[in-house]
Amino acid sequence: MNKIDHLVINVDGKLQKDASTIELIRKNGFPYEPKKGKKTKGFRVSNLWIGKEYIEMVSIIEKDGGGWKKDWVELYNQGKRGAVCLMIDVSDIESLYRTLTNKSINVSVPEKIEYKLFGLVKVSPPWRNMYLPYFGNEKFQIGFQQLDSQDVFERFEKRMTPNSIKNQIMGMSKITIKGNWTPLDYNMLEDAFPQTKRDNHHLIIKINNGNEIVFVKDKEFLLEVEMNNHSSKYKSKTKIENVYLF
Repeated sequence: MNKIDHLVINVDGKLQKDASTIELIRKNGFPYEPKKGKKTKGFRVSNLWIGKEYIEMVSIIEKDGGGWKKDWVELYNQGKRGAVCLMIDVSDIESLYRTLTNKSINVSVPEKIEYKLFGLVKVSPPWRNMYLPYFGNEKFQIGFQQLDSQDVFERFEKRMTPNSIKNQIMGMSKITIKGNWTPLDYNMLEDAFPQTKRDNHHLIIKINNGNEIVFVKDKEFLLEVEMNNHSSKYKSKTKIENVYLF
């Protein structure tokens, strides 16, 4: 595994449109420009860039989702708000797919997404995704993403603007995911991630770049994202649905 890539969060439209809500995010040091994300007739995405990682905030405009991931659209239409997926960047998604299927994990086949801009032009971003099954008691999953080439990342990096780096918020360092996890959930995570430690209530995943993903058994489902934050000005937590940034 390489690194944390991004979090996908189902959000109400006010997080993308309401001026006072947008200003609250900005006051905590994030140069948030929600209008810069991709938009189709069916969905709207706003990105909150945190160094080389990001939060992907999604609202569904039309019931069919306009090409957005079908099961996430269904969750949105059912009223699900908050985190739905944590995406991990990997260097060899085909090899990982074989490894996971050999361990009898029902992982999805790596594939490119495709959607239409304004209902006319088909767009297929230069990466492939695959996903672990949803956890037993939580509508949340882990996904894996591989870019087509290093050149793609270099071009993509130039579009990571406006970025919180200019406010000395450099990136994500640790994500704690609290929820009603089952023993089978932990077994799946241990099979999917070679570097794990666990006890009765915690499972810690070490990522290759030194970051951590920590699963904690809890009655409430929420995520806490610790950032590499060198800013002396901004100290309060930022809440985006059930995700807390600090």
